[in-house]
Amino acid sequence: MRLGLLGGTFDPVHAGHLSMARAAAAAARLDRVLLVPCSRPPHKERADLTDPYLRFGMVCLATTEGPELEASPIELNRGGVSYTVETLRELGERRPFDSCYLIMGSDSFAEIESWRCHAEILERSAVVVIPRPGMDLETMRRRLSPSIVSILRRPAALDAEAGGVDPGAGEPPFAIAVDTAPVDASSTDIRDRVREGRPIAGLVAPAVEAFIRRQGLYGKTPVR
Repeated sequence: MRLGLLGGTFDPVHAGHLSMARAAAAAARLDRVLLVPCSRPPHKERADLTDPYLRFGMVCLATTEGPELEASPIELNRGGVSYTVETLRELGERRPFDSCYLIMGSDSFAEIESWRCHAEILERSAVVVIPRPGMDLETMRRRLSPSIVSILRRPAALDAEAGGVDPGAGEPPFAIAVDTAPVDASSTDIRDRVREGRPIAGLVAPAVEAFIRRQGLYGKTPVR
């Protein structure tokens, strides 16, 4: 199986996350995309981070909209600070015959060399890079070292390399840069909107919005 992996705090999971997952699945012909809420993020310190299992619950609700998407508790079960390299190691042990494709926004991939064991990450998994607002692919390239830029491919180039058969052919390290329009949605903006009583329809799945209201997340009174 060709398995996509999209990690994040998902506080809350939103339309941008789902758009990234689907764009990556189409570009790399993924069979399945796991959305993986972290237990504790290594790059973000937030005192108001929502309980991990509430975040996981929102991801479960959001992934019912597409059969190719699945919520995974792998990092919640492990606990502690969630490092991508540890997740890839665990998946490698559990699913040795699957090929992993790590899905990342262009803003995150621009900082990949600051990640723990980034070289091992790139050896264990191909990467599918999706543009994020404020970070187009060319801006991202300018921030990367030559060694990282050298592994970037576009889906059409991979098609040609594989004789037009398989855009995921070959072994890592390689990264597929998907030139698609970014979805302008952010978890920070959604939390602010809920706190201020502004609408979030269209930014999150309807079931996720109902869950936020029902649980009283982000400073609102729970709906009884």
